[in-house]
Amino acid sequence: MLLLTVIVLIAMFLFSYKLFDRDLFAPPTVVCISFLFSTLCAFYNENTWGLDFSSKTTIVMIIGIGTFLIGGIFGVFLSNGRNLHRFAFSHQVSPVQAIVIEKWKVFAVILFQMFLMVAIYRELMQNVGFLGVSWAQIIHMYRHESMSMVGQDYSMKLSYLVRQLINIDTALVFLFSYFVGNNLAIKKKIEVVYLIPIVLGCVITFMQGFRAEMIRYWVAILVVWYTVYKRSIGWKSSKETSKMIKKMTISALIVCMVFSSVRAIVGRNVSGNWDPLYYVTFYGGCPVVALDLFLKEPHNDNTDDIWGKETFYFLNQSIGAWLKIPEYRYSISGKGFQRSNNGTYVGNVYTALRHPIADFGYVGLPVVMFSMGCFFTFFYCKVRRKYCTKKVDFLLLSYSYCAYTFFLYFFSAYYFFISTIFLKTLLLWYILHKALMTRFIIRNHNC
Repeated sequence: MLLLTVIVLIAMFLFSYKLFDRDLFAPPTVVCISFLFSTLCAFYNENTWGLDFSSKTTIVMIIGIGTFLIGGIFGVFLSNGRNLHRFAFSHQVSPVQAIVIEKWKVFAVILFQMFLMVAIYRELMQNVGFLGVSWAQIIHMYRHESMSMVGQDYSMKLSYLVRQLINIDTALVFLFSYFVGNNLAIKKKIEVVYLIPIVLGCVITFMQGFRAEMIRYWVAILVVWYTVYKRSIGWKSSKETSKMIKKMTISALIVCMVFSSVRAIVGRNVSGNWDPLYYVTFYGGCPVVALDLFLKEPHNDNTDDIWGKETFYFLNQSIGAWLKIPEYRYSISGKGFQRSNNGTYVGNVYTALRHPIADFGYVGLPVVMFSMGCFFTFFYCKVRRKYCTKKVDFLLLSYSYCAYTFFLYFFSAYYFFISTIFLKTLLLWYILHKALMTRFIIRNHNC
């Protein structure tokens, strides 16, 4: 059944690619690629894991991806404004220009990040560090204890001040991801000086036991690089497209290697002889396997009346924080989510398709996926149509922040943009953008 699923997903990818103007980064096309990647990873481990993939899971995947694609079609129509009847894409050329940041400002950002790293290290040692325990164990303890105490006990969490500094750092790293992607499209090379803050930003997230932010920054760079380059040539296909695909593939391999290499640093279990290929295919393939197990034996932790408990987790967290509602400050990483297949642990994430099913039933799946397909494709078409004369396009910057969501649909649904987190990030971008881009000139007035 897995092989049939792979064939169906390839057909959906080719259809989406042709339909959406042969644009590899059109949201429906990206979603097809992401689920195809995950299914191929599961297929690679089919015999090792002893999988018995069900036709029901294949049908659910087709419905979820298919309704996202249909939503994308409506998103294209809506993006044409008054010409709602036209299924058309913009091909206009937009001016692009390289971004130059004064070196001393980049150095100041690096110093800030180094200070933050020291602050995080000190607090981790004070909270959970003690003699005879390795760094990996400290991170493992911190990560699991802090996640299990959301809304209850913040003693295992970092201080409020450090958490706010981390938010500033995240906004800074997304800005530098924009700078790297923009200049890569124009100068055809990566400027190392702008890459350093991104690398340090990844280290800061590693110190908290997370690797997902590294993938978010990578997606942001890809989206900005691809978009700025396409704007410069009018979104027409060219010989450069194949070169871009090669570069994206190489960058994806590098990200996978780093993802595998830092597992001990972020407190993950490194026991067993897991080669990098198996490690990556394990993380890539487990979500669709877990989804299959969930559909065979549904288990729903949503015993309370919280609307959209899984689908709109980040929105509910924001509501709980602003309105002081303890019930909305919950964790969704309970043991009920953990699944095993024939003795092989396959994780506690079930792709983005589980969330609407768990919250709203099977009717909720096409509704949520259609809505998201319409939103993301509308957003992307507006980015394509944008004629930008400024060095930093906030519409593209915002889109590069949100794009991570559907790029990782094969893994889970991260709707960060449906929360106050995104609003805070927008404000920080505006302030930091002004500070980095404005040149301070000291004039010498003769008396």
